Amino acid sequence: MFKHPYETTPCSSYQLKEIVSSLQRAIVNGELGTAKTLKNVPVEGLREVPPYTKAIQPFSHPLVFDHLGKQEFVVDVRPFTTATRDLEVKISNATEYQFMVLRGRLTMSWIKDGPQPMSNMGDLPARIFTRMISEGIVRRMGLSPMEQMPLAVVTAYFFFGQFVEGEIDEAQKLRLAARISRVTTAPVEKVLSIIEPLPHFKSVIDYCDSLESVVNTPRLNKFSAGMLYSIVGGSWFGAASREVVAVALEYPPYLYAMLYMALTERGYHTSYFAKLTESVAKGSTGKDFAYSLAHYLENFSNV
Repeated sequence: MFKHPYETTPCSSYQLKEIVSSLQRAIVNGELGTAKTLKNVPVEGLREVPPYTKAIQPFSHPLVFDHLGKQEFVVDVRPFTTATRDLEVKISNATEYQFMVLRGRLTMSWIKDGPQPMSNMGDLPARIFTRMISEGIVRRMGLSPMEQMPLAVVTAYFFFGQFVEGEIDEAQKLRLAARISRVTTAPVEKVLSIIEPLPHFKSVIDYCDSLESVVNTPRLNKFSAGMLYSIVGGSWFGAASREVVAVALEYPPYLYAMLYMALTERGYHTSYFAKLTESVAKGSTGKDFAYSLAHYLENFSNV
């Protein structure tokens, strides 16, 4: 289970030492601001880099680091803000600013509260994740409908495993099988037969390495994380969109942020991810998820 975005596979090679040092100096000098919601409510504990700060290299994801015995959370909102002559910060791209701050808030809550609150927000994120990946692989690799079912099961298993710290024991696999069955409509017995021999996937690489044996087709021989990124990367748009999607494959806070924005912001409605969300979120499912996430963050921010 990854704690923050820069631990995930697509971001693990970034060299952050110089950026973190610059941010630590900026904190000491009082040069960072406090991130805000679009209603201008300060987000306690989440700092932002203002547009007039030039000494810090750009970074695309929330940064988490220790400073003077305290864990700091910082987002870089400079691409989405401007500064007046008297250094007042103005938001120039409200949608992208909101998305960045939302990812920062969810990263902070994931680290401080753990995975359980998000795990309790229903099966909609798992359904979206499973369909986006499994249907994308089926289309690209020319798989049959019969092959899609085990692919969906192992994909849902990959998603739910991201909420489990440590290893997945037999009792946990039994509990996961019920949720995977709901998400994929595969019988619980079939789900168990597929996931029973599987290890706890630590990364997207582990997931991709398992597909050939689970789905039992040579078409998935040497299927890689790079191929998966290529398949799903165009499902979102905006700043660093392909990397955002790649991170979301291993980091639920990003998937939840994308889902919330797809449900609430018209600016994303033409993306494939938003269209998939619209087709899956039947009835009040989407509204219920958006309300649950917003309510949770409101309470978390007030702690």
